[in-house]
Amino acid sequence: MNEFIKNKPNVLNPYKEGLRIILSRLLWDLNVQSIFSRNKLNILNNKYLNKKAVILCNGPSLNQIDLNKLQNVFTFGLNKINLLFDRSDFRPSCIVSCNPYVIKQNANFYNSTKIPLFLDSFALRKNYVRPRKNIIYFHSTNKTFVPYCS
Repeated sequence: MNEFIKNKPNVLNPYKEGLRIILSRLLWDLNVQSIFSRNKLNILNNKYLNKKAVILCNGPSLNQIDLNKLQNVFTFGLNKINLLFDRSDFRPSCIVSCNPYVIKQNANFYNSTKIPLFLDSFALRKNYVRPRKNIIYFHSTNKTFVPYCS
């Protein structure tokens, strides 16, 4: 066995990993919620063309920004942007999360908000966030490849 692989048990075989990714994507594409989500995305296609958009990441620096200046701008809030809601009247146009840990930790909020959500299909697969009209699920692999050397 190659010494590189023997000493690095977490190294992925690219063929096995590639097959896993393809099968995972096929299963997602055949899922009813995948079809609903793609239809919702098609409706949004070009809806905000030529308009400003701001992506709000997380972090303590957001506490120093007057978010009310973004009231008329389309905004993507990431992950747990809702943690700012008790300090501001600002609400993002939508919220995006692909981190499985964030989705699990923030499931109660995601299940109760009316803000449009873009969530990784992990939320659906694990039954953390139930399907509703304001949710679009997307599929990601959540993998980082480590080179396989022979």
